[in-house]
Amino acid sequence: MSKVQWDLSDLYNSADDHKLGHDLQEAKTWARKLEGKYASRVRLLNKTELLTLLGELESIEEKLQRALSFAYLNFATQTDNPSAWHLWQKSREDVSQIREKLDFFAIEWGYVSEEQAGTMLSGELLEFFGHYLGSQKKFHNHRLSLSEEKILSRTRISREKAWQDLYEDMIGDMKVGIDNNALSQSMHKLFRPERSERQLAFQDISTAIDKDLHVHSHILNSLVTNKKEIDRIRNYTDWLEERNLKDETNVDLVRVLVDCVSSRYDIVQMYYQLKGKILGLEDLSVFDRYAPIPSPKYSEVPWSQARDNILASWRDIAPYLAEIADQFFEKPWIHACLKPGKLPGAFSHPTIPKAHPYIFLNFKATFHDSLTLAHEIGHGIHQYLSRERGPLQSQPATPLAEIASIFSEMLMLRYLQDQAQSEQDRLFLYCQQIEQSIQTLFRQVSLHLFEDLVHSNVRKKGRLDSYTLNELWMSVQRDLFFGQSLILQDGYSSWWTLVPHFFHFPGYVHNYALSELLVLALINRLEEMGSSFIPLFQQLLCAGGSTTPEQLLKPFHIDLNDPSFINEGLNFLDDLLAKAMTIQKRLQPETNNTTPTDT
Repeated sequence: MSKVQWDLSDLYNSADDHKLGHDLQEAKTWARKLEGKYASRVRLLNKTELLTLLGELESIEEKLQRALSFAYLNFATQTDNPSAWHLWQKSREDVSQIREKLDFFAIEWGYVSEEQAGTMLSGELLEFFGHYLGSQKKFHNHRLSLSEEKILSRTRISREKAWQDLYEDMIGDMKVGIDNNALSQSMHKLFRPERSERQLAFQDISTAIDKDLHVHSHILNSLVTNKKEIDRIRNYTDWLEERNLKDETNVDLVRVLVDCVSSRYDIVQMYYQLKGKILGLEDLSVFDRYAPIPSPKYSEVPWSQARDNILASWRDIAPYLAEIADQFFEKPWIHACLKPGKLPGAFSHPTIPKAHPYIFLNFKATFHDSLTLAHEIGHGIHQYLSRERGPLQSQPATPLAEIASIFSEMLMLRYLQDQAQSEQDRLFLYCQQIEQSIQTLFRQVSLHLFEDLVHSNVRKKGRLDSYTLNELWMSVQRDLFFGQSLILQDGYSSWWTLVPHFFHFPGYVHNYALSELLVLALINRLEEMGSSFIPLFQQLLCAGGSTTPEQLLKPFHIDLNDPSFINEGLNFLDDLLAKAMTIQKRLQPETNNTTPTDT
C-alpha cells in the first residue's frame, strides 16, 4: 500500500516547475488579448470567427485547469506543507482573475437573438459546441452587466469564500475526545465492531461540534443570506432555480423525486430493524448506523483483492471499460496510501483532456474502502472517456456526474453476490448494497429537506439561531428514521454542521438521490438488454456535458419527467430488502420469536 502513490508529472514535473508559472502568465496575456479583440463584438461574429474564439477559450481554459489541477492535487497529499498551501491559494486567485477577463463572452452571447443564434448553430461548423452555446443562453436573464459581474466576482472572496474557508479550517482543526483526535479519526471509529467505541466516538464528536456550534451557525446563516441576496439581484425566484438550470433539471422533477423517496422511508426503518436483529441489539442507536455486519470473509479487503474484484466486475460486462480501469492501477494515477497531512475523503479529479484523471482516497483495507475505490474508478472511467469533448464540455450535467461511480459500486456488489458461497456472505453483501442506497438515496433526500427548510426560513424570517437549526435538522431526521428504527440521541441535533455541501454547494445533495435511482434503473436495463446495453452506456459516458440528460437517457427508455423510473428503483430496493430479511430468518430463526439482547 505504501507504493500506491500518484505521479503528477503528466501535469507538471514538480511544484517548482517553471512551466506552471509560465502557463498562467501565458493564459493571462492571451485572455487580455481576447478581451481586447472580441469584447463588445460577439454579436457581430460570423460562424468561422465564433469557432475561432471558442477554440481559443478552450485552449486558455485547458491551461488554467492544468495549473489548478496540479496545485490542488499537490496540496491534497500534504496539507501541512505551507508551500503547497500557498501554491494552491495563489493558483486559485490567478485563475479567478484570468477567467474574469473572459466573462464578456457569456454575457454578450446571451444578447444574441434566438433567431441569430439558431442561424449560427445551423450546419456542421459549430455543431460540436451546440449544447454549450445553448446552455449559456439559458442564464441570460440572470446575468448582470460586465462591470457588475466583475464586482460580484471580486467581492466573492469576502462574501462567500472567506466563510467557506473558515468552515473548512474549523472542521480541519477540530480536536475530538481526551486524545485530541482529528475528526476523521473519530468518524472512523463509528465503523468499529465494538459498540462502546462507537458510542464514545459519537459522544466525543457531538461535544466537539457543540463547542463551535454558534460559529458554524453564523457561517451557515451568512452563506444562506448571501445566496438570498445574490438570487434577488440575479432575478431567481426560488433558491433552487439556479441549481436546476445548471443541472438541466426542473423544480417539478425535484419535487416528485423528494415526495416519492420520502414516502418510502419505511424501507430505511425496516432495514435498521433488520440490522438490529442481525447485531443482536434491541435498541439500535444513531451511533450504530455504521456498525459492521459480521462477515469473516470481508472483515478485511486488501488492495489487491479490491482491485481484482473491481476489474473482474467490469470485465464481466465491458472488457474495454475494464481496460480503462486497469490503467489506473497499472500507472501512477492513484494516491491511496495513508500519510500525515493528507486530506480525508476520496475523489476522482478529471484534470484536463490532454492528460487523464487522478484518483485520491485513504485506503484502510476495509470493505467500505473497496466500495469507495470502486466508486472513484467509475468516476475515473467516465472522466477518461469524456475527455474528447474538450475542457468546456467534458463535465456531465450533475444528475449524470455520479452515474458511472454508483454503477461501478453496484457492479462490484452484483459480481460478489453472484460469487457468494454462503448465505452469510450473501446477507452481508445485500446489507452493504442497502446501506449504500440508504446513504446515497434516502439520507440525501433528508439532507435536501433540511436545506430547503433552512433557505426557506431565512428568506421568510431572517437569520436562524443554533437552536432553530438543530430543531429543523432533528425534524427531518425523525421523519427519516421514524423514531422507531434508530434512537436519535440529543447530541445528534448539531450534526448538520458535518455536511460540507450545505456550506459549499447549496441545492446539490438531491442529485445523489437522483443518480442512485437512475443507476438502479440502468442496472435493470443491463439485465433486460444484455450485450446491447454496453455500447449505449459507453456513448452516455463519452458524451460528457455535450447534450442534455434527457437525450442521453432516451436509448434506455428512461424519462426524467416520468416518475416510473423512481418507483422502479424503490421497488428494486424493496425486493433486495425482502431477500435480506428471508436469509436473516433462516440464519437467526430465534430472533423472530425472542427479543434480542444488547451486546
